Amino acid sequence: MTRPPDHRALTLPAASKNWALFLDIDGTLLDLAPTPDAVVVPPGLLRVLEDVSEVLDGAAAFVSGRPIEWIDRLFRPLSWPAAGQHGAEIRLTRHDPIQSTVEVPDLSKLRARTAAIAAATPGVLVEDKSFGVALHYRNAPERGPELRESLEGLLRELKSDLQLLRGKMVFEIKAVSAWKERAVEIFMELEPFRGRVPVVIGDDTTDEGAFRAAQRRGGHAIQVGPGGSSIASFFIPNPTGVREWLARLPETLQRASA
Repeated sequence: MTRPPDHRALTLPAASKNWALFLDIDGTLLDLAPTPDAVVVPPGLLRVLEDVSEVLDGAAAFVSGRPIEWIDRLFRPLSWPAAGQHGAEIRLTRHDPIQSTVEVPDLSKLRARTAAIAAATPGVLVEDKSFGVALHYRNAPERGPELRESLEGLLRELKSDLQLLRGKMVFEIKAVSAWKERAVEIFMELEPFRGRVPVVIGDDTTDEGAFRAAQRRGGHAIQVGPGGSSIASFFIPNPTGVREWLARLPETLQRASA
């Protein structure tokens, strides 16, 4: 591992069977791709995730900006507890239905206007979600400042209960009350997460709220890649490192408890 630019500790926290694990997906568990639907689940990863969930007695969840239905399609037949769309929706256990945590806003005008903005900005891809809209500009990084200015102007004009969230080569407009921080707090009040030590792994500014939730409860925040988090105490250089660490985790925990 190379030393991160801000000199955070490269050593990871001592693993414990009393952990509650919360995983972001894009850029954390899986490598980023040119388009949202081009991400790939490497061979063997589903087995690793099943083993991790088993050794933690089911206290493992996805906390992602992606919709839960998308997460389920990607990882099928694996089904974890999950918070999607930055916490706007949640599935409390692998067997529960998906439920909303915020009101579904009327996005008709927003969708029309963001589609027009994207059409006028070559290389920008629109991702429609049930609780918001994301505009990806990974294929046109030089258009980022222009795109942000357009979206900030649109939100001022709409005067709605929505906010602009900036991620890695993406701007997302979402409900103000939808936060990963709140999702982690909800999970931590329920079995099998209750009473455990929360560990959040994420790569982007969108994960900062979840980092705060973990640390408030005496847990750990682990930054993946050069995200520049001022909150995370630990660091993994890339998603490959995350997957390798997860693959070792069940054996590490079994050995520690023997």
